[in-house]
Amino acid sequence: MLSSSLNPGAVCDGDLFSYIPTSATSPVVFTWNRNLVAGISNTAATGSNNPNENLHNTTTSPVVVPYIYRLDYGTSGCFNYQTVIVTVNPTPRLNSGLTPAATCSGQLFSYGPTSLTTGTSISWSRGLTTGISDLPNSGFDSVNERLTNTTPNPVTVDYAYTIIANGCSHTDHVMEVINPTPRLSTTLTPSVCDSTVFNYPPASLTSGTTFSWTRAAVASITNPAASGSGNPNEALVNTSPAPVTAIYVFSLTANGCSNTQNVNLTVNPKPMLSSSLTPPAICDSTVFNYNPSSLTAGSAYSWYRPYIPGIYAVASSGTGNPNQLLINSTYVVVNVAYTYTITANGCSNTQNVVVAVNPTPKLNPPFTASVCSGYPFHYTPASYTPGASFSWNRPAASHVTPPTAFSTGGINETLMNDQLVPVTTQYVYRLSIGSCINLYTQTVIVTVNPTPVASNITTSPAGNLCAGTEFMNFGIANLVPGVQYHWTATNGTVAVSGHNNQFALVTFNAPGTAVVTVTSNVNDFGCKMSNSVTVNVGSNNAQHPDVIYFNGQFICLQNDNDSYQWGYDDASTLAPHTLAGEIDQNYNNSNPDFNNKLYWCMTMKGDCAQKSYYNMPTGITNVNMGESSMKVYPNPANEIFNVEINSSVTGNMHVEMINMVGQKLDAQNVINHKAKFSVGSLPAGMYLVDCYRDGIKVASSKFVKN
Repeated sequence: MLSSSLNPGAVCDGDLFSYIPTSATSPVVFTWNRNLVAGISNTAATGSNNPNENLHNTTTSPVVVPYIYRLDYGTSGCFNYQTVIVTVNPTPRLNSGLTPAATCSGQLFSYGPTSLTTGTSISWSRGLTTGISDLPNSGFDSVNERLTNTTPNPVTVDYAYTIIANGCSHTDHVMEVINPTPRLSTTLTPSVCDSTVFNYPPASLTSGTTFSWTRAAVASITNPAASGSGNPNEALVNTSPAPVTAIYVFSLTANGCSNTQNVNLTVNPKPMLSSSLTPPAICDSTVFNYNPSSLTAGSAYSWYRPYIPGIYAVASSGTGNPNQLLINSTYVVVNVAYTYTITANGCSNTQNVVVAVNPTPKLNPPFTASVCSGYPFHYTPASYTPGASFSWNRPAASHVTPPTAFSTGGINETLMNDQLVPVTTQYVYRLSIGSCINLYTQTVIVTVNPTPVASNITTSPAGNLCAGTEFMNFGIANLVPGVQYHWTATNGTVAVSGHNNQFALVTFNAPGTAVVTVTSNVNDFGCKMSNSVTVNVGSNNAQHPDVIYFNGQFICLQNDNDSYQWGYDDASTLAPHTLAGEIDQNYNNSNPDFNNKLYWCMTMKGDCAQKSYYNMPTGITNVNMGESSMKVYPNPANEIFNVEINSSVTGNMHVEMINMVGQKLDAQNVINHKAKFSVGSLPAGMYLVDCYRDGIKVASSKFVKN
C-alpha cells in the first residue's frame, strides 16, 4: 500500500508534477500509468516511481488527472493497484481581449478585465512608456485613466495584468494603443501682406491627418466669413493701417482622433502714405521738401524720380525726404512725380507723390505800344504761363499825365501828351502764379503820340443841294503847322482837295443825308481828330449849265436859272471867293487870272444849287452824275479823242462836242458805251463834251485840242 498521499496537492497548468511514491512495505517496485485525460493536452504516459512531468490544462477549470500506481512486492508476485489523484489547475487568463480599441491621447482609457476561470483575482501595472507623459501606475481589476501621447505617432502602452486563481498566477499583457492628438506642424502664426494670397498648406507629423478650417468675419478685413478644407488659399484685404489678426480655426482628424488649433494669421496692411500725395505746388528753382509719413508704424520710405522734360534735373533716387532743388525751364506748370516705395512688416507698396512746379511767369511780347494822346490806352497782358497774374506801375514821365499809376491785370487809362511830338512812358510789370512771384520785372514802353485839336468846318454850301450837285466848297478857318488834314464824305464824293487840304470840293450824286468830314493828324503819327457837317441832298436833279469865256466875259450858257452868282476858287488852296455884285448870267472880266483863279458860276434853279466851273481844278477830268460815268481820252488830243461811258449806264445816249462859245460842233450816238470824234481840223483850244441819256444831259467834261 502507498503510504504517500493519494491526493497530493494540486499543481498549476504547466508546472512540474513531482510525486515520490512510498510504501510501508518493503521492498516495493512502483510503476504507474496515466491515461489520456480530457482537458489535459499531455498524451497518455507510463512510468515508474516519480512521474515528474509537466501537465498542461487546456481548460479554464481544474482537471483531475488520475495516476494508477501498481505496487509489486519484491519478487513474490504480489502487487496492488492504487490511484493517485492530482488536480491540475488551469492557467488563469483574461478573456476580455488583450488589444482593446485604441484610445485618443487625453481621452479616458477604460478597461474591465474578465477571466473564464472562477475565483480569479486580477491586478495590473503600467510601467514608464516612451512617448507617454504619464508616470507608471498600477491597480486592481479595471483600468480607468487618461494617457497623454506626446508624440505625433500612435504609442502602444503595455498593461501587465496578473491573474491569480487556485494558487496559480499568470500575467497577460493588454496592449493599448494611444493615438496622438493630431497637431499642425506648420506655423501657427503666419503672416501675409494685404490683398496677397494666404497660401497655407497645413501639415502634421501625424500621418493620415485631414484638415478643415473656418474663419469668422474680422473687423477691418473686408472678406466675409469663410470655411473650407486643406489650404485656405485666399487673399484677405486689410483696410486699416495696422496689422489685423484673422483666426483660422483648423480641425485636424487622424486615427479617429480630432483636434482644433488656431492659426493666427497676421494680415499686414499695405503701407500707405498718410502725407499728401499732392503737396502744395512749389515755385521754380525752389527746394521740394517732403516728409513722408504713414499710419502704419515702422514704415520705411524710398523714392525714385525719373527725368522729367522741362525740369532741369537728372533722374535720381533716395530715401525719406527728397529735399531737391527743382528748376522749371518751361513757361507752364510741370508736374513732377516721385514714386515712393513704402515698406512695413515685410510688405511694400508704391505711390506717386506729384508736386506741381510752377514756372517763372514771363510777359509775352510785344513790349512796345503806342496810343494817341487823349485816347484810352488798352493793354491786355499775356503770358505763355496759364493762370499768371499781373501787377504794374507807371512811374512819372515828362509831358505825360496823369503823372503816375499802378494796378493789376490789364491797362485801361487815358494818357495825355502836352507836346506836338511823341513822348514815351513805361509800364513796369511783375508777374506771379499762385504764390510764386517773378523777382524780375518787365517793361512795356508806350509811345504817346500827339493828337491835334479838331478843326471846325467854317466853309460849307449855303443853298439847297440836289442830287447831282457838284463841286461844293468845304473848308476850315486856319491851318496849324505840323497838322495834316484829310477830307472824306458819306453819300458824297470828295472831288479834289486844295493845297494843305484846307479846302475841298465835294460832289453829291444821290439824294439823302450826306456827311462831310475833315480829319486832323499830326505829322502822320496816326492820331486823328475829326469834325463833320451834315448836308441834306434833295431828290430833284441839279442842272449842269456850261460856262464859257468869250469877248472878255464869262457866260453861263443856261438862261433859265432863278439866280446867278459868280466867283472863283484859289487855284492852289481852293479857297472860295464870291464876286460881289456879279449876279447876272454873264460876268465881265477882260483880264482874268486863269493861272491862280478857278472861275465859276453858282446857279439856283428851283431848290437846286449848282456850281459850274469855267476852268476846272487840276485833277478833275470826269463828271459823275448818279450812276453815269464818262471818260474822255486822250486828253489833250491831236486827231481823235474817244468817249467811254460806264457800262452800268443804260438808255439811249448821245454825245455832243461844243466850243467855248456854246456852238455844237459835232454829235455822235453812243454804241456799246463808246463814241469817237475827229478833231484834227479844229483849232487848238478848250472844248466841251456833253453826254445825254434819253434827251437829258447827264455828264459833261472838257478836253484840250493841241
